[in-house]
Amino acid sequence: MTGSSFGLSIAPRPGDRVLTGPMTLAGLALAACAVTRVSGLDHAGVSFCYFKALTGYACFTCGTTRALGHLARFDLPAAFAVQPLVTAGTLALLLWGAIDAALVLSGNRTTVRLEGRALRAVAVLVIGLATLNWLYLLAAGV
Repeated sequence: MTGSSFGLSIAPRPGDRVLTGPMTLAGLALAACAVTRVSGLDHAGVSFCYFKALTGYACFTCGTTRALGHLARFDLPAAFAVQPLVTAGTLALLLWGAIDAALVLSGNRTTVRLEGRALRAVAVLVIGLATLNWLYLLAAGV
């Protein structure tokens, strides 16, 4: 393996599987939004964050429940204000799941390949975005 390798492609779907990974994860994200909305957890006034309870500071996932509730109400500005990284990630996951669902009709699926330096670059990017998101949450007082 030399250099870096990144690939995003459309591949044939195995005949014995109807659901793909992105479709399953998108379905779970939709279910999380629906449960949050129906149960009222996003505005229950109860914090489930032990880190915040112990330290007084937001953890890197603080605001996720409220962001999912805002997404369920299609209030994107509020969702991004509360938890930008989770909101962007959930929307990207829903888009990927929808694309995979559309490809099922043609017997295909999406595939992503990360190897070598590309994998390390994506890992550094994810860690950097998570750190920036956490700094935002601390500054915003989420």
